[in-house]
Amino acid sequence: ISGLMYDTRYYWHVNAEYTEGTSNWSTAWNFTTMSAPVPTLVWPLNNTTQITTSPTVHWNHVEGALSYQLQISKFSSFSSTILNVSGITDSSYAVGGLDEETKYYWRVNAEYPGATSDWSSVWNFTTLSTAVPILVWPPDDATGVSTNPTVRWHAVEGATSYQLQVAQYSSFSSTWLVVDQSGIADTSLNVSGLEIDRTYYWRVNSEHDGSTSDWSNAWSFRTAPLPPTTPTLRSPWDDEDLQPVSPVLSWISVYRAETYRLQVATDAAFSSLVFNDSTITDTQHQVGPLNYLTTYFWRVNAKNAGGTSDYSETRSFTTESESWHIQGDNFSDWFQSVYFLDEYTGWIVGWGGAIFKTTNSGTTWDELTSGTNENLESVFFVDAQTGWAAGDNGLILKTGDGGTTWDELTSGTTEDLTAVHFVDAQTGWAAGDNNTIIKTEDGGTIWTLQSSEEYRFLEDIQLINSQVGWAVGTLILKTTNGGDTWNEIWDGEWATAVHFINDQTGWIVCWDGIIYKTINGGTTWNEQTSGVSEDLQDVFFFDSQNGWAVGREGTIIRTTDGGSEWRSLQSGTDRHLYSVHFVNENTGWIVGASGIILKTTTGGEATAVEDMKHKDLVLPDNFMMYENYPNPFNSSTKIRFALSNSAHVTIKILDILGKEIETLVHGRYEPGYHDIIWNAENCSSGIYFYVIQADQLIQAKKMMLIK
Repeated sequence: ISGLMYDTRYYWHVNAEYTEGTSNWSTAWNFTTMSAPVPTLVWPLNNTTQITTSPTVHWNHVEGALSYQLQISKFSSFSSTILNVSGITDSSYAVGGLDEETKYYWRVNAEYPGATSDWSSVWNFTTLSTAVPILVWPPDDATGVSTNPTVRWHAVEGATSYQLQVAQYSSFSSTWLVVDQSGIADTSLNVSGLEIDRTYYWRVNSEHDGSTSDWSNAWSFRTAPLPPTTPTLRSPWDDEDLQPVSPVLSWISVYRAETYRLQVATDAAFSSLVFNDSTITDTQHQVGPLNYLTTYFWRVNAKNAGGTSDYSETRSFTTESESWHIQGDNFSDWFQSVYFLDEYTGWIVGWGGAIFKTTNSGTTWDELTSGTNENLESVFFVDAQTGWAAGDNGLILKTGDGGTTWDELTSGTTEDLTAVHFVDAQTGWAAGDNNTIIKTEDGGTIWTLQSSEEYRFLEDIQLINSQVGWAVGTLILKTTNGGDTWNEIWDGEWATAVHFINDQTGWIVCWDGIIYKTINGGTTWNEQTSGVSEDLQDVFFFDSQNGWAVGREGTIIRTTDGGSEWRSLQSGTDRHLYSVHFVNENTGWIVGASGIILKTTTGGEATAVEDMKHKDLVLPDNFMMYENYPNPFNSSTKIRFALSNSAHVTIKILDILGKEIETLVHGRYEPGYHDIIWNAENCSSGIYFYVIQADQLIQAKKMMLIK
């Protein structure tokens, strides 16, 4: 049976039909149909808060229902209702006009043909107050905000307009309000005319028909300051040479700067940057390691929340060579002469009475008090305590305490003295302008004039013992009797320096890169090919094979075969070099113009593998190792290898027992011919092996050290 109505009593009976007739009806029974199904509420959930004042309520659809009735009341008893709607054919209903912050009760029933269900369970919800806007931008505590910012907030449902306040203080008192605008239809407003570098506070409320929300949380922001001014670079100076490969670049602090950007490039257009950091907060920064003997350009700008300054002026610097390293701390003195007793203790003299001393190989140089402003041209020591310095106007100074104090001696001349030389603590000579040569035999108390001639000039003097010596300049003089007589033995080039290693073998250097050698005490002189054209200023030989000469424009040349072949070394500077001194075939110093002090511990050769100028040679098909030269050798030898392809190269020195003595190189190298100098100064005589590994290829050769 179908189509019965809910909650209705029905009666029923049955009879039987036969051929002969129909029986009487059975006893009548009755039944009552089920109650109508009750809807289930869905949303708002029971006891929910912060519900909009115009919610859409939902319930579950009930099968067979023709429509629904919804009631909403402020009372759980529904003694009165604010909404009582029947005939709702959907399972939801949009409610409007509810009060803010009010609890409401609601229920639903279903209407069926001939029946109405019971009411659903009663649920309640509470409406929210007028929604408070949520601020968006500028973020709280923001800095660097424009003085004409557009502030923004989130939209509030149902809001008809908004009110914005901006104040100089968080109290928002009328005295400090700079913006107080209501009736704003949008969710943003452009604020103009704010002061530079000042903190402001802001808040927003929403306006509805007949009501206004509370104020939002107050946020603050600080307007941007003026951009910083352009930095001024401090050091190194523009076009400085001999800078370390990890230099510290510095500039002057800029007012209002929060960070600095430092750029270093290999070109003045800064298209090839090797360093670019915009987060530096200090006024100096160390960069590197950079490449040796490379010119770099650098500049700095400053930034704060208000903007970025222009870049500073561009400066350039050139890094030092790999083998000659700058010493000292930005000396401005014009150094003319250097002398070392050993690898630790040495002195330098220069113009303006400058005297400096080191006792730690030049790591630090201490300025000494000379007591004069005259230019000093030469310095010489016979031991750690006793030394002399000579200079302009016949000045000779002497120290007996290593240079702590200096006494001025009476030289007996007013000629400028260019050189001083002693053979012991008592006997010495000085030479200078107008062929002046003076001698002392009591340590400098009394000086005797030995030579004088106008319009002749002596640049250097050296005696190898108390009898035999040479003085050079516009001519060459020689004595064999301690200076009692000085004989002219040559009148050729203007010689600037002389160095003899014994009474027969010596060298002079001259202007225009000219070098002469004698092997008969100066009777004859043979010109050697220096390979340079710059004026040479000094020459020094450690032994008969190893010598160096220095000169103008940063010129350094070296020989390892007594001068048969001279080769240029990379000084890393174009400053004039005036004096050179070595304590062994590897360790030496050079001094010169603008306070330059250079030191090498490799004889001036590169310490790492150095590309050689063999571009005209055909590379081997694979890795090739050559015999060292010379072999046998004394103290140092050259090892050559060639690569056909880039490879990781390791060179190790082993003794005859196979014990590793030293690792010379360890790194990746490009195709080409490469030379390395092994300095065996600290090794004893004997047989050694050098083992070279290039990637997976290994070769070894034998060499002999003879001392």
